[in-house]
Amino acid sequence: MTISITSASQESFNLELKYPREFSGLHQLEERYSQKTAAWGNLTVNELWFDGACVFQSTIEANQHCRLKMQCDSPCWLMNFVLDGELNTMVQMDAALNTKANHFNCFYCSSLAVEAGIERKTHVFTVCLTRRFIKHLFWKSSVFTGDELANNGEKVFIAGNQLITTELKTIIGEITGAEQPTYIRRIYLEGKILELLSLQLKDSMFFTPDNTKSDVVHTDLSKLQTAKQLLEQNIRSPFTLTELAKQCGLNDFKLKKGFKEAFGFTVFGYLNELRMNRAKSMLQKGLPVNEVADYVGYKNAHHFTVAFKKRYQVLPRDVFE
Repeated sequence: MTISITSASQESFNLELKYPREFSGLHQLEERYSQKTAAWGNLTVNELWFDGACVFQSTIEANQHCRLKMQCDSPCWLMNFVLDGELNTMVQMDAALNTKANHFNCFYCSSLAVEAGIERKTHVFTVCLTRRFIKHLFWKSSVFTGDELANNGEKVFIAGNQLITTELKTIIGEITGAEQPTYIRRIYLEGKILELLSLQLKDSMFFTPDNTKSDVVHTDLSKLQTAKQLLEQNIRSPFTLTELAKQCGLNDFKLKKGFKEAFGFTVFGYLNELRMNRAKSMLQKGLPVNEVADYVGYKNAHHFTVAFKKRYQVLPRDVFE
């Protein structure tokens, strides 16, 4: 298993983190510290892994805007907690996800491709679990509609932009501060990771026992995924809310309520985030402002400029400079 972190700009930057299959090291626990310096700032990564799981503490000290690409060549379940700062990400290069401080997201993918934009110092706590580890927990379970894990689904969002509760913060602190002897620490860490996972799933759209607070049932989940995909595929000429609801087979109320619960955005909040992320990526490649505005669905370049500056505090024409 290999995780590569590279710069999305023309600057040469590469941090390659290699792991044994399934994170199975020679010892009960493996640890590593990595640091890289670039023109935009510094990246430090503290890693700790054992069979089936890896924990990362990453600090990006950005003195200017930077974009980093993260790729993994194996299926993984990611729990990603932004403790400080902000990450503007594109997951699998088609789904926008803006995660602010004190929020987290969780998703599964058959192979990982994420591009993240960072404006300032950002501290992220991440847990990566292998497919085998997850399947052992959920084998023959109805948690996943359509058995996405067995079919190697391209990506499955479990939770999007949820608040990091006091309970979650406590567990993260217990994981990062664990100092038991190695043989005890290994057991302790796995227990805490499972506790972290169970708390996330409790209010997840993919876990709907009778006493859940969510009104959305399992049969609606694939329809919400369809709605999100339709937004991603039609940012230039998006559907109206009524059209989108009809396309995915939900009524307006279920679409609006379910979309917010599942992905952490309103329908059009997600569309705007998607447009801005794609626009920034295109501008960084040197494409003209008028062309970018048209591509992301703005008929008036001035309206695009106003929206872009509101989102990023910089004019579109200044992005590539």
